[in-house]
Amino acid sequence: MAIAPRLSGPEQVTSGPLGKRRYLFAGLRQRRPFTSGHVVDRLARRVLIGGTGLVAAASWPGCGAAQVLFDPSVGYLTPQVNQPQPIIGTTETFPLFPTTGLGFAGGPATYVGTGFGGGAAGIAQVAPATAPTRLTNQNPLLPPIVPGADPIQAGNNLAPWLIAQPSLGISTGFDDNPRQTHATFADSINQLTPGLIASVDGPHVQGVLSSSLYYLKYARATDQDTVSADGTGYALATLSPDHLYIDGRGSLFQVSPLGNGGFANPQLNGFTQSQSLLTTSITPIWRESFGDLIETDLRYNHSSISPLSGLSQSTTTGTLVAADTNQGTLTVALGNGGGVLASRLVVTAADVSSQSDAASSLTRGVVEAQYRINPEVALTARGGYENLRYSNAQLAFPGPVAVLGTRLDLTPGSAISFGYGRDNGTWGFNGAASQTITPRTVLLLSYQQGINSQQQDILANLNASRLDPYGTIVNAETSLPLALANPELAYNQSGGVYRIEQARVALEHEFETDSLRLFAFFESDTSLVAGITGDISRGAEITWFRAMTPKLTGGVGVGYASHTGGRVLTTNLSLTSNLRTGLDAVLTYQFEDNISTVTSTPSFTRNVLLAGLRITF
Repeated sequence: MAIAPRLSGPEQVTSGPLGKRRYLFAGLRQRRPFTSGHVVDRLARRVLIGGTGLVAAASWPGCGAAQVLFDPSVGYLTPQVNQPQPIIGTTETFPLFPTTGLGFAGGPATYVGTGFGGGAAGIAQVAPATAPTRLTNQNPLLPPIVPGADPIQAGNNLAPWLIAQPSLGISTGFDDNPRQTHATFADSINQLTPGLIASVDGPHVQGVLSSSLYYLKYARATDQDTVSADGTGYALATLSPDHLYIDGRGSLFQVSPLGNGGFANPQLNGFTQSQSLLTTSITPIWRESFGDLIETDLRYNHSSISPLSGLSQSTTTGTLVAADTNQGTLTVALGNGGGVLASRLVVTAADVSSQSDAASSLTRGVVEAQYRINPEVALTARGGYENLRYSNAQLAFPGPVAVLGTRLDLTPGSAISFGYGRDNGTWGFNGAASQTITPRTVLLLSYQQGINSQQQDILANLNASRLDPYGTIVNAETSLPLALANPELAYNQSGGVYRIEQARVALEHEFETDSLRLFAFFESDTSLVAGITGDISRGAEITWFRAMTPKLTGGVGVGYASHTGGRVLTTNLSLTSNLRTGLDAVLTYQFEDNISTVTSTPSFTRNVLLAGLRITF
């Protein structure tokens, strides 16, 4: 492991409890007329403030049984039961299951960090801590400025500012159907896996990079020898505190022009004729305030998606076409998001260049407002105009933006928001919910719809994602697992333009030494281009992670997914045993039952078993 000393100084800004939740509308407080009861009301407020101060002092972190936090989304003080020291940084090991975005890659039971972690002694952390921020004041009316991944050493002042951890995995095993056909042809297999995990947590830069290269070598089925790679990186640079930032992110992953990948591991040839895609995004951000009433956020984003033929096994010509996106967004917030009424203006202009149907342009301007009836219920509205056009597909969706909805904060552990109207080129319903059922159980839901091309959908997912502490790519707003490209769907040359409906649900539960995850998805892609067929995919997976001893962790997942062209049942098993510092023994097993309803694509069953060592330098 290569390390460098941590930088320190007055420029290093830490986050506090006031930034814990960043929901859009907290609002501007209205003045009330003076009444005869105003004096009594003022006296009651002073008593409340004094009592709050005593409670807050007694409940300072680590010194009491509870904390009193101001939640800007509801505009009042809420008690929060003290938990043990929460996870702050990202796990410093590769997750048990390389994530495709469907399902979970790890959990608290498999977390390893610099001075944190659960293990057989019990999971002390139920949920991750607040993401660090480089803003001294976060306005919930503006888009948040936080790293896409928390640095491994975040929250640990004794850790170095730079961690670079290269590794090498060597394994051997057995594959009973490497060619994925009806007639099985068993063969021995060897895998070489160099990897790198890097983390930066300095006063001006925060970021995490996790990447691996996979080389599969068969003894007899040499036509199935493959080289593939995956990786994810997020970084945030602070050039001028409270004013100028740069957000950068990228991901390397596999898709299939035939689909039906489901919950299979793409690095074990789990996808048929896989194609590697490199997605990148860079976003300069400028913040400026005009007095105490107006704050602005100006962003320019350049995103790209590029197929990598050298890391692809696809033999078809129908692979996904490259695309580049340039987008500018100005957000003007009225107020600082604390009170009854809040509003903001959002203006967007975007252009997508591509040789496929993804080529498009967008102009859009909307005003968003919220009126909070009481601490639990608020009314929301969005109105404006948008003009979405796809030049190559000869499609246009100009028209008004009109959405009415509500936000419910019925308990301190719940948040529900939904709305109905015309937005993103179509009429429909959008919503999300998060409910803490018990201190160890969380339910997450979301439903979204709109008009997008396949390339736009991938890039939009990248910009909406973050890496959670356990190695899973999730939606930054809903915390649900987010597939940058749904592996159950086919990604082909045209890309296509679709009316997309997506639903996600997850249930997370923590035992003393176990993490249980349930995940289900539904996606309907209705083609808007003549000659291109749509698709419907659905699936579910249950995953169990367990820390059996402080040095032995494992997980097992069972998933089922289907789409118009077939269905696939997968079982994944992974065990990791720490033999000594820097040396782990790893056992991996995958079963795949792939049933195709397309004549040109065979159905097959497959078992892959690998055992080996991973050395960390």
